[in-house]
Amino acid sequence: MLTIEGLTIRTNVKTIVEQLELAVRPGEWCALAGESGSGKSMTAFAIGGLLPSSVTAEGIIAWKDNNLLDLPAKQRRSLLGSEISYIFQDYHGAFTPFLRVGSQLDELMRAHGKQDRKARKQRCIEVLERVQLPAERVYRSYPFQLSGG
Repeated sequence: MLTIEGLTIRTNVKTIVEQLELAVRPGEWCALAGESGSGKSMTAFAIGGLLPSSVTAEGIIAWKDNNLLDLPAKQRRSLLGSEISYIFQDYHGAFTPFLRVGSQLDELMRAHGKQDRKARKQRCIEVLERVQLPAERVYRSYPFQLSGG
């Protein structure tokens, strides 16, 4: 499903990631672990086309037979949220603290074309269950009511 071959990420000053090889097949999960500054976030950003303009990525990031690095920005953006999603480590930056998690997930689903409110809620609950969270409780909670660890 996702294959990374020879991924090199660099700035004008230094190489952040060099020749990364990675494959994630359907049904598999992948976690990147490493020291601070080892390139974990930059790798994730490269997959989604979210690298800062001062950072370049070379190699192949294959998603469904397309090299994401070669896709026009508009085509790549259409994959974000519908086929490629992120759960950022810093929930403070990812969630609005005064809105319930469910309403924020609903807003995301609505932005990606899920029009029926009941279907959106059902999909949110399914996604939360899939990542083994207590779905109904998380859906009704405010971000600060959830662990940040």
